Amino acid sequence: MFAFLEDFRYTRWVKRLNRTAQVLLSLTLVGGLNYVAARHFTRWDLTPTRRYSLSAETLAYLDQSVRENMKGAPDKPLELILVSQSQMSEDDRLRRDQIQTLLKEYEDAGKSLPGGSIPLTIKEVDPDRQLDQAAQLQKYSPLIALPMVIVRYGDDRVRALNSTDLYHVEKDASGKGLDVKDFCGENAITSAILDVVQTKADKIYFTFGHGELAADTSTFGLSDFADALKQCNYKLGSINLSGLDDIPADATVVVIVLPYASRSAFSPVEQEKLRRYLNQRNGRVLLFLSANTERDQSYGLENLLREWGLRSLNLRVIETDPSHLVTLGFTVFNPVEDVKRKHLVTQQLARTAQPVLMGSLRPVEVDPDASEDAQHQVHELLATTKASIVIPPDVSGSNVVPIAKGVQVVAAISEKRASDAVDLPGGELMVYGDTDIITNNLFGQAANRQLMLDSVNYLAKHEHMLGIRPLAPKESTLDIKTAQLEGLGWRLAILPALMALFGLVVCWLRYRS
Repeated sequence: MFAFLEDFRYTRWVKRLNRTAQVLLSLTLVGGLNYVAARHFTRWDLTPTRRYSLSAETLAYLDQSVRENMKGAPDKPLELILVSQSQMSEDDRLRRDQIQTLLKEYEDAGKSLPGGSIPLTIKEVDPDRQLDQAAQLQKYSPLIALPMVIVRYGDDRVRALNSTDLYHVEKDASGKGLDVKDFCGENAITSAILDVVQTKADKIYFTFGHGELAADTSTFGLSDFADALKQCNYKLGSINLSGLDDIPADATVVVIVLPYASRSAFSPVEQEKLRRYLNQRNGRVLLFLSANTERDQSYGLENLLREWGLRSLNLRVIETDPSHLVTLGFTVFNPVEDVKRKHLVTQQLARTAQPVLMGSLRPVEVDPDASEDAQHQVHELLATTKASIVIPPDVSGSNVVPIAKGVQVVAAISEKRASDAVDLPGGELMVYGDTDIITNNLFGQAANRQLMLDSVNYLAKHEHMLGIRPLAPKESTLDIKTAQLEGLGWRLAILPALMALFGLVVCWLRYRS
């Protein structure tokens, strides 16, 4: 029946059909592999500074805050527009390429967030060639000092970022020119995205009127802390409780940073305003105290602390364990060693063994005389070692007789529920027995920045941001270490090895047949 297949003409036709099928199957295999690879892939950032990766903080903001705020207008586009010219200097071209790389990371991240994709698009506009689009962007900001980035959410919410926003610039040695130090585009762009998508930003108020450290002071002040809060899209304000009817309604957190020697204590009226804010409005207060040589009270806030189950006596805590001391008498705290005081605020520091650095310490402890209150719970955050001692604030010298010895708590938080019937979040009072930790002197040291931002994020109910340190990407060349190169080599060799093995098996089977 199939004798015709033995004819040479049919055999040649069958061989041609076989070759054609092989070619088609090969093309189908290549196309299918590329299709799968384009949608399911893993990237490795081998740069030492993780130049080609967004920080975990930015990813959390995109996945949580940005997504939540965009739910109200899902069809409203979020655009990152890079404005640059085709003809520019070599330095400007390098900056444009650096910004392009960063914007590409935002675009890729918007498609692969854990909670799903968000509508984020990237555009590039050349004002010399795309005159109509450039004219439209001109109404938001003068298109000068290119390259620049415009963050636009719809047509009504826009932020323009120029070179001074995207780069940290300082005067050169001559004092006449400018040197570009760091590329801080990720911080600037993330802050701009949050600014345009959020209808209402959380506001942090700093008190003044008692000699408190100011948020806008750079020398021994809080300007570094204030800048970090602005990068996290918090709005800042200041209040004088003696001159206000009450704490503003938009206050998310009230920060009180009292120095070593304040001019005056909080009056009973001011203390009552803080009490109403905490109890009646479920407010959040972040308080920094230090040993005060000029008065025996806790700056007039001792009654408020007692009501919240806390006590901070006007004493100095001295750490004598050599392993916890650094130059100038600052104390090192490693939360991983203090497992008894685990809390959401310090959990990431303990998990990664990141120490914090504190200056002149004052005890902050659970008040042993406080009446039992089922509505509030006190958590200790940081404590010294067993080798620490407690002395009066106005005494110094090597022959001081300590008042007490042993572990001393220097940071704590008291939290209340809003009612007994249901477990709703209530007011929160977080107290640190140190002022140096938040000042410009120590804010950038060790993990102080992370701890301070985590404290604010926790009080502001942004728990998804806890333990995430922002990265400030810097320009760097690709630097693959030997171990990384070897690890990359065997991964790249897996697929060719499997294909070679498959070919050997096919050849063996054909040989056997």
